[in-house]
Amino acid sequence: MSNKRIFISGKIETYKVSKISEETIKKFQNAETELNNMFPDCHLYNPVECTLHLECNEVLFEGERHYFENLTNKQKERYIKNHNIRMLTESTSIYLLTDWRSSAGANFEKEVADFLGLEIIYQKEK
Repeated sequence: MSNKRIFISGKIETYKVSKISEETIKKFQNAETELNNMFPDCHLYNPVECTLHLECNEVLFEGERHYFENLTNKQKERYIKNHNIRMLTESTSIYLLTDWRSSAGANFEKEVADFLGLEIIYQKEK
């Protein structure tokens, strides 16, 4: 098994779980498929999938256990952003989707990846 851990980064539009569009979900799923074809043994981190799976799960937030569904929207957004950055710092590479430049979050993730010296992989235009 490869030690390559790839964080997928691109425009998501929202941190509200119920508001993530089917188009965005599909875009990140397609990126997973592309990466699995390129690096069959790598571990992938898809922030959209993680966000969708958080609803109703117990999470550690501000040192205490909470049910994600009981957090305020602002707390949920903060938790998701913190979790994504934590996962990025544990990655060896970042995969930037073609729309990454139009996302403040993805631009920040790129800066963090550059700072940490992660491998940068750019999605090819179709």
